[in-house]
Amino acid sequence: MIRKLTQTTLVLAAVLLATVGNVLAQEAEAEAEKPKPPPLPFHCCEGGGGIFSTQAAYLVNPERKIGLPSFGGIYVHMNNERSLTSLTATETLLGRLEIGYAWSHFEMGDLPDDIAAATGVSISDDAVDMHVINARLMVLSEGAFDQTWM
Repeated sequence: MIRKLTQTTLVLAAVLLATVGNVLAQEAEAEAEKPKPPPLPFHCCEGGGGIFSTQAAYLVNPERKIGLPSFGGIYVHMNNERSLTSLTATETLLGRLEIGYAWSHFEMGDLPDDIAAATGVSISDDAVDMHVINARLMVLSEGAFDQTWM
């Protein structure tokens, strides 16, 4: 009786493993057939996709009808108490329209004193804040018209 239960258990375990293995193989095959999305660009300090101050050609998270929101932050410390802080948020809609917002804060340190000494013009503020709302529209998809250079 115990031997029969052990044989039945082994047969059921083998069937279960074969089924799970088949399902995992099908999922891996389906995943391999999906085209890979373009690389996710970083945010530039003005809120669009890119690196630091250079915009990129790719939209941020364009894979879905409503892409995942992206958030970024940049902090650059310069000498003489100068710094740049930037916080950004970007969303891609319908895989083609990217909208974004950025807040940038430039702490000028001793720059107003240097400007006053060089030009005689007095700058009263020690910091500058900039709010940027932006939108980018992808008109042609990558590879449009079967052209590899697009």
